[in-house]
This record gives sequence, structure tokens and C-alpha cells, in this order.
Amino acid sequence: MERLPSVHRSNCGCPSQLVKPCPYCSSQIPEAASKCQFCERWLDPALDGTLNADSPPLLLPPRHCSGLALGSLVCGLLWIAGIGSMAAVILGYLGLRQVRRDPLRIRGKGMAIAGIVLGWLGILGSVLLLALGIYVWKWR
Repeated sequence: MERLPSVHRSNCGCPSQLVKPCPYCSSQIPEAASKCQFCERWLDPALDGTLNADSPPLLLPPRHCSGLALGSLVCGLLWIAGIGSMAAVILGYLGLRQVRRDPLRIRGKGMAIAGIVLGWLGILGSVLLLALGIYVWKWR
């Protein structure tokens, strides 16, 4: 004969609600609950997707960093006379596209965005430096 878990009245001031202990974490939960509110485990094994043989647990492959995004960040930080900035913008957009196409396998969205921003700032700095140089050259 199977022993049923003991059922107690809750201490929360609501005597009409019956509670039982969770079989996993031993917290007091309502008797009609199908999922523990504390450990968030299903009380009925048929409802638990990780225990159901028809739906095995989802195992994702490890994610690796996008080389294009990393290259974009490095080129954006180095800013070699504007050429590094152009490379940073190009590599950043390519890296961002690579991350968006396969987000479960490739990470590096933040590095790609940082490389794009640094690249555009470097291009803007190059243009301002060129304009300043032309301005100074004309006044001499």
C-alpha cells in the first residue's frame, strides 16, 4: 500500500486551503498545485519535459565568438589613420550579420556594435582632422 503525503492546513491565515510538502524541496505548496512555486519543478513526471521520453532535453552546442566581431573591435580601437576605422565598420556589420543569422552558435553582438561605433567615430575623427588640416593649410 502506497503512503500518501501528509496534508496540513496552511499557516497563512486561510484555513480553507490545504497544503502538502513538495517532494523535491519539502516546501509547503497548495494541494492542487501541479508545479512547485519554490523549486519550479513539475509534480507530475508526465508534465516534466526533461523526463518525458518523447521530448528529450534540448542540448545546445557551445557558442563561440565571431572572429569578424572581434576583428571589428580591434580595428576600431587601433584606428590606423582612418583605414582601421573603415575596416572596423565593414567587419562590424559583417560580424553583426553573422551573429544575427546564427545566434545559438555564435556570440559577439556587443563586440560588433562596439567596433561599428568606434569605427564611425574614427571616420568622423579622420574627416574632422582632414578638414582642420585643410583649414590651417589655407590660412598659411
